[in-house]
Amino acid sequence: MTLLPTQAPVDSAAADADETSRARLIDDAVETTLARLLGEVARGDEGALAAVYDLVSPRVYALITRAVPDQAAHAGILEQAFVDVWQRASTYSPGDDAWAWLRIIAFRRAAPHIARPEPREIGLSDAA
Repeated sequence: MTLLPTQAPVDSAAADADETSRARLIDDAVETTLARLLGEVARGDEGALAAVYDLVSPRVYALITRAVPDQAAHAGILEQAFVDVWQRASTYSPGDDAWAWLRIIAFRRAAPHIARPEPREIGLSDAA
């Protein structure tokens, strides 16, 4: 199975414009659809995975672009996150927050790519 978008991923600026705030939750209809589709993915339905991708990949991509400074890594992280959705769908519990479950998977994939400041050495004069 190839996980390629039916459309090009949304660029960061467009995705940010689509979101009213970084903390915005998806609406109840999308959450209900996402939860149902994740159950179908857990039963091995590749078409349901494609539907999940079509439903939320622009939002997942927007999360990745905000967290990861390396633009070249964005598409690969998105693809790997959806491979993880396929492989871990059976761990989703119906009734749980489907969007939160999916975001956790995406952030776990993005985490190694997030820039962390280099530790600096502190001298005795700096400690006081």
